[in-house]
Amino acid sequence: MIEQEKEISEAALDAMDKFEDQPLDDKEEEIGDASEYLDELAEEGTEPGTEDDLTAEEALYKKEFRYDEEQLKEKPPEKKAAKPVQEPKPIEKPPNPILQLLKNKMLWLIIIITLGGIAIFSFEPFYSHIYSPQQCVKKGIGLIKEKDFFKAEEVLKEAVKHFRIEKNVVDSYNQFGTAYLKIGAYKWAEEKFEQAIKLDPHNIIAENGIIYLMIKDGDPYKAERRLKRLIRRYAGHLPAWINLARVLLKTNRPKGAVEILDYCLKIDQKNIDALGLYIQALVRVKDYSKALNIHKVVSRNTRGKVVCSPIALTEVGIYYMEHGRSDVAAELFKEIISHYPETVAEARYHYAQILDNKKNWKAALNHLKITAMNAPNMDKAHNLAGEIYEREGFYDKALSKFQRAVTVNPNNATAHHHLADIYFYQLKDQRKAIEYYLKARNNGIDTDEMRYNIGVCDYNSGRYFDAIEEWKKVLSRLPDFVVEVNISQAEIMLHQTARIIPECEAAITEHKNAILKGIKEEEKRERYLALSKYTNNLAALAEMSGRETSAEYWQALEYAAKGGGECSAAYRNMKRKLKKVSLMTMGEGLCKIDEEYGYSIAKKEKKRLEMEVLQKFYEEKERKEMEKEYKAWQYEAQHPKKEGHGHGGGEGGEHGGGH
Repeated sequence: MIEQEKEISEAALDAMDKFEDQPLDDKEEEIGDASEYLDELAEEGTEPGTEDDLTAEEALYKKEFRYDEEQLKEKPPEKKAAKPVQEPKPIEKPPNPILQLLKNKMLWLIIIITLGGIAIFSFEPFYSHIYSPQQCVKKGIGLIKEKDFFKAEEVLKEAVKHFRIEKNVVDSYNQFGTAYLKIGAYKWAEEKFEQAIKLDPHNIIAENGIIYLMIKDGDPYKAERRLKRLIRRYAGHLPAWINLARVLLKTNRPKGAVEILDYCLKIDQKNIDALGLYIQALVRVKDYSKALNIHKVVSRNTRGKVVCSPIALTEVGIYYMEHGRSDVAAELFKEIISHYPETVAEARYHYAQILDNKKNWKAALNHLKITAMNAPNMDKAHNLAGEIYEREGFYDKALSKFQRAVTVNPNNATAHHHLADIYFYQLKDQRKAIEYYLKARNNGIDTDEMRYNIGVCDYNSGRYFDAIEEWKKVLSRLPDFVVEVNISQAEIMLHQTARIIPECEAAITEHKNAILKGIKEEEKRERYLALSKYTNNLAALAEMSGRETSAEYWQALEYAAKGGGECSAAYRNMKRKLKKVSLMTMGEGLCKIDEEYGYSIAKKEKKRLEMEVLQKFYEEKERKEMEKEYKAWQYEAQHPKKEGHGHGGGEGGEHGGGH
């Protein structure tokens, strides 16, 4: 037994030596050989000893190699599989990019979608006709906005063919009719609404459209009867009430329109049509402030949109301009011009007036040029442009503008008046001047300046009697010393010397006495100038009679110097006397008529008119105060105050008793 154990231990040591000598990969195979060896021992019937019987070498062996028989039996050692022999890889060719693109599914999907879209859009009319008639209706409305009516009708016919519900057809006709209405194609709109009524006799939209066309065509009373029937059937239909307000405005019943539109706005406060008509109705009843306030609110809520008729807003602006609120009027006119740059010439003209009053003449002329292009027959725009050119000294341009105004309107009194002034003052053509002055008078303008200038033209043309008549008209409203001298001079030319000499002497005495009494400096100068002319004219009359008049001519020059002016006739006569040249005609010795004095007459007339306006204002104010006092007195007379009693009442005194 002992010998066998020795042999086993020696064999184990030999095996261990072999195991240590082998590399790391062969250890598992050695472990497998040891297990085979133990199996052989088990077959022979030999068993390893217990832990007590183990020798020191065996214990060391067991400790080193963790020899465990049970584990060896339960977990047989795994044999490492042999590594397969790797074959050399073949050399791969680079991939073909074209084949890779053809194999890309996403690319093919994109190509298919693109081709499909191109096909759909290429055959879009046919596709929409067949599959989407609603889309056709939208397209037709777009064509109407472009004013391609015939193509729009073709599209509508195709859409109607493919509608399966009759209501859709009626709606299409109504949509087309409304689109025609918005662009002003009333005949086309009427045709569409009638087609809708044939299919649906009680269609409210088509009925309202036809009534609106009746109002536009000038048959408002027939439209009113039809509207009343419609309102009886549909009392809450707002467009019918709005159309009724249109009828009332058309038939000059703005107060009724205001009441109806108040009712409409209670139903729908944001209805644009009702708000626009409401502003028009307020303008018609002269409630301009309320109309302007509503317009401002609507414009603020609609981001600057103008919902009212521009004509009504222009009237509001004119009202504020005439009442001294040109800033409000200017803002309103600018808003109208921005929304209707080519249609509302009236607003642009009044805006140019405001610019003219502010002396912004360049901007005013620009607006007037646009006005003349958009409304060539607006004669007052030509008038204003001519006045600006005349003020600036461009008389040729002013003449062309005024002549254009007269061509447009032969009865334009303002243009005739300005033409006469240019010919009289600037071009010195008194023949044409008196022609235009008379035309202006025939058309309603008759001023003191005009009368004076006509008198000058008559005097220079030898019509002395007519000149005297014109100047007397001036004196009837505007006392003036120069005009008096002119009349006396014209009477001298008519050879009324027997009557005129005492009148001239009386006038000289009157002027001298007024100067001695003490008067205002301005009046004093005027009287001295009048004295110089009277003195010169009397001296000329005396010279024609053969008298010596050198002293009188010197006196006339003295008076002129004191008046701050000059007497050219007296200077001329004195010079002639020094040369010892005799006076040949009366006209040579008399004073020359002052042709520029019309400007002074105009200033005096303006001042007189202002005084008349003030006088009327104070008279009106006094009249209103008197009326107010009279009404208060009348009210007191009709409602007498009751007499108060004491606290105690009756005859008992202040605190006493009475019954």
